[in-house]
Amino acid sequence: GIPTIDRCRGDITMSIEANAIVKHVDQPAASSELPDSVARLYQDRLGSPYSFAASLAFAFAAPVSPPGTYHKLKLSMLLSLVSTHPSDKDCKESKDSGGLHVMAVGCNTLLLSRLLQYGTAMSSRCVHHTTDKHLFAKVTKDTHGTGTCSIDAGSLLLSHGGCCYLGDLGQMKKDAQSSLQAVMEKDA
Repeated sequence: GIPTIDRCRGDITMSIEANAIVKHVDQPAASSELPDSVARLYQDRLGSPYSFAASLAFAFAAPVSPPGTYHKLKLSMLLSLVSTHPSDKDCKESKDSGGLHVMAVGCNTLLLSRLLQYGTAMSSRCVHHTTDKHLFAKVTKDTHGTGTCSIDAGSLLLSHGGCCYLGDLGQMKKDAQSSLQAVMEKDA
């Protein structure tokens, strides 16, 4: 839209134009029943409080990486997925998403990428950031002088309460890397 200025009264009349609107459909509530294989595993591991979580992490993402590899990363990803459930009342009432943030750094970037993408596919809200998108929210004015503005929410804001897969940080621009580092240091 084009905002217009009524010079007689000094009021500003503004119209907003929205492009690329995507309808957000909430996923149906997950069943409270566990699959048979997970229920059996849970019953087998009742003797130790950590055995069930360790066994889940061992088998997590088996189609992507061999069981038992990247055990701590898989456990962290499972904890992160459990802590970012969108219907959590504490998350809605506070401004913090409450989730466990996971950052994986290593030399085998292909396997790390596959693991993280596998985990984000299980999230109720997931954004895969690419270098052509903005990482943070950005407002830009129209270069043609019409007075319009464009608002881009950015990948991090769109993934609030879910997962944001950033990919290879080496491919990001230096200013985006430094902004991301500043945000991470602030939240730490």
